[in-house]
Amino acid sequence: METFDGRRVIETRAELEAVFNDVRAYYQKIGMTRVDRHIVDAEYRNPTCIVSTHQTHVFSGEELVQQPFDVLSVLAETNGVWRVRHSEYAITDSTEHNATLVGPHAKLVDRLSG
Repeated sequence: METFDGRRVIETRAELEAVFNDVRAYYQKIGMTRVDRHIVDAEYRNPTCIVSTHQTHVFSGEELVQQPFDVLSVLAETNGVWRVRHSEYAITDSTEHNATLVGPHAKLVDRLSG
């Protein structure tokens, strides 16, 4: 999982649960009552891989509480089960949201060196 502020690799169910709980706490803090996701694009890269982009809108009641942001995701099927393998969040207006996603030990990604 990546944001402009870094990268987090989730390797265990416990790490996934920790991220989930952190994101829930962040959403509760900002008063989020609804998240709308709108698919922008999705395509099969092969029979077991889909690359998609969706735009996320975060609301408290009917009020938008954060600027909409795009998320690029790679979904992969293994043994009949589809899972998100990678996501890139383009959140430009909330360092706290980015920090919640990538965690306290995030590593900045140098896209030029790989």
